Amino acid sequence: MTFRYIGLDEEQCRRLEVFAELLIAENRIHNLTAITEPGEIYRRHFADSLEALEVIHFHEKAAWQKAPCGSLADVGSGAGLPGLALAIALPHWTITSIEATGKKVQFQKKVIETLSLANACVVHGRAEELAHDPQYRETFDIVTARAVASLDVLAELGLPLLKPGGRMIAYKGADYQKELESAASALSVLGGQLEKVVPYSLAELTRKVDGLNVNPEYVETDQNRFLIVFHKTGCTEEKYPRPWRRIKKSLLGS
Repeated sequence: MTFRYIGLDEEQCRRLEVFAELLIAENRIHNLTAITEPGEIYRRHFADSLEALEVIHFHEKAAWQKAPCGSLADVGSGAGLPGLALAIALPHWTITSIEATGKKVQFQKKVIETLSLANACVVHGRAEELAHDPQYRETFDIVTARAVASLDVLAELGLPLLKPGGRMIAYKGADYQKELESAASALSVLGGQLEKVVPYSLAELTRKVDGLNVNPEYVETDQNRFLIVFHKTGCTEEKYPRPWRRIKKSLLGS
């Protein structure tokens, strides 16, 4: 099945087709995704991942005013979504996938090698530990996280990786508002603030993918999705993020 997406050239689309083929093949050996039909991978994984491009392009314009470039960390990247999809769409950016599960790290390495993604790498580790490493701490322009954790937890994992002035993009479903309320204290402590909430739907994703035949019932269900964008306004204290057991045990700032 052919993949097309508004704003991507033929070579980028072909790379995403190969990415889907690798994902389907690997999924027969290791459970990487519950979505295994090519058209649904294109829509629910790739188009969904690429929804962040508008926010990233906004950051480019706000931050540089020159030729766009930057660094992005994808926290809990799993099979490389959204990180490697964004690496294909943003060849002028450096993309770092952070993943703790070995089989998913090995799969991402295979994708990077097969597609010759010179601008991407995958790090086998945990964000709450890597964020204390000077190589990663407060070095990224953008941090993304998709289907990883609640917003209060994501804020503590992601904001310490961001440069002041950077932006964190969290992919969320319709229940994000309660999570956002719980994350307010964590944002204040970590030097971040809510910048905006960007709504979108599966129907919109379908329209962006050319040549995709989608069962009409899919278009009518599970439509409401949101990008939650945090802006980092100051440095994060060195003691954050806390160890994972403490992050899970108590809400930051409570």
